[in-house]
Amino acid sequence: MRKYRSDPKSIHEDWAHALIDFESGAVGIYETSRLGEAQKYCQITGTLGNILDNDYFGPEIPLRSLIGEEMQDIPVETLRRNIDGVDVLQRIIVHTDPKIVYENPFRDYPIDDWCVGHASEIMSLANTALNDEPPEYGLGGRKDVEMTMAIYESSLNNMTPIELPIKDMTSYEQMVHEDYREKFSRPIDQF
Repeated sequence: MRKYRSDPKSIHEDWAHALIDFESGAVGIYETSRLGEAQKYCQITGTLGNILDNDYFGPEIPLRSLIGEEMQDIPVETLRRNIDGVDVLQRIIVHTDPKIVYENPFRDYPIDDWCVGHASEIMSLANTALNDEPPEYGLGGRKDVEMTMAIYESSLNNMTPIELPIKDMTSYEQMVHEDYREKFSRPIDQF
């Protein structure tokens, strides 16, 4: 994790990467950057195929899958419409047998692709608070946050590998608690 901001008091990751070793022997490579936001790029590659979402290829998402003994292209269709000047994803259809169809739950609102996840998280939290419903993402969200915390912790400790699950408060969490106390003049857990 590196900071590229002029304010030394600002805690903001501009570029981060991590290698994630799984028990199965698989290795995940994670990289994110807020430095060059003009271009989005997301790729997942596995032993049975890969999928790539990149603006260079336009609105379609190339998908290749191992079928029999050879890699084959699987057509992926995206349907979009313009709402208040925002190009909004309506649905994604993966032309497999059977078809896989994703319907954007926010297709009637001017929310771009990269903000659909945020809107879904916010609505889940709102439903939890207002309607006493369980959070939609629950344990999965906790695991995502834990992996992010492990990446931060590793970066603060000379790239030391961090075992999951994390059992104790990390030094990054301590920094967050200290920043909160400094900003709000009380501990983070005191309401």
